[in-house]
Amino acid sequence: MSQIIKQKPKKFFKTSIKETIISNDRKKILTELVDAIIIERKKLKKVRVNYISSQNSTTSQLYQIWTHFAIHFFKLKRLKSYSGGLTVSSIDVNVVNILQSVGFCFKLLEFDHQNPIYEVSCKNMKKPLVIYSKLYDSLISKKPFIAVSLSKPVDEYCLYIPEVNSKVYLPMNNLEKTNKSNESLKFYSDFNIQIAAEVYFVFEQVQKLS
Repeated sequence: MSQIIKQKPKKFFKTSIKETIISNDRKKILTELVDAIIIERKKLKKVRVNYISSQNSTTSQLYQIWTHFAIHFFKLKRLKSYSGGLTVSSIDVNVVNILQSVGFCFKLLEFDHQNPIYEVSCKNMKKPLVIYSKLYDSLISKKPFIAVSLSKPVDEYCLYIPEVNSKVYLPMNNLEKTNKSNESLKFYSDFNIQIAAEVYFVFEQVQKLS
């Protein structure tokens, strides 16, 4: 899969779905998110998809960024992506490097050794996205959202989130535990491709079925 690295985001995104085999079992899980989005779009003026992980440093950030890209790519309205963690950490530098390698631009808005703030942009996104590590409810307090849990089911976190309209469990490998050596860069690269492909699958279905 390394041949699709260092492309423009649009080309990378379109290629990811062609190069990635998504199992039927995985498609069933992803379809739960598709269904949740479609149901909420019928009820609400704006649908918020919030990806929740343990530290909001890797997986949830990748899902948020690719979802933001997909919303523009598929010209979907009334959708917005978020991400958050159970604790605050910082965005993994490997996430920045991998996304830069496929054409995303990162602008450092606020330097902080513990938790820098970036603006992410590319040609195909009409609006840039501001990202940093944050708690799962810090940006959408008291606003209804779809909670997409990436580490374990939301209920197992023992969280009371009255704003959640739907809960989707999308289990992923825990990137926070991956070592940061050069040998892990291919893992991050392949993981980025997988996430891009899954996001493509979800929002292509949303576009078709809405």
